[in-house]
Amino acid sequence: MLDFAKHFCIFPIVHLPALTSALADHFGPESDVDSPEDESEAWRRIMQEHRRGGYSHLLRELDALLAGSDGEVTQFLASHAPAWTFESAEDARRGLEVFYSYVQTYCKKAT
Repeated sequence: MLDFAKHFCIFPIVHLPALTSALADHFGPESDVDSPEDESEAWRRIMQEHRRGGYSHLLRELDALLAGSDGEVTQFLASHAPAWTFESAEDARRGLEVFYSYVQTYCKKAT
């Protein structure tokens, strides 16, 4: 992973408490996400917690982050989810968009 946090530090970090907490809990510095399978498992655990009432407003906060620039998305992930791997700002956005779709789909199944 490239060190994007140093390159995009001019952007303000958006305050998104549910998303920040979910990412820190499952993609933080202590996480053991080393493969795509680990990443999928982390997403599944985030959604399990969300279904139990945790990470309220997760979908809304993902939507807000994705409305930002590639630099803001990259900085947010680099700051709050260091185990989330990506090669470029575009790759970071694409990964977050896939996660957003996953959350949307899982939320619809839960209702």
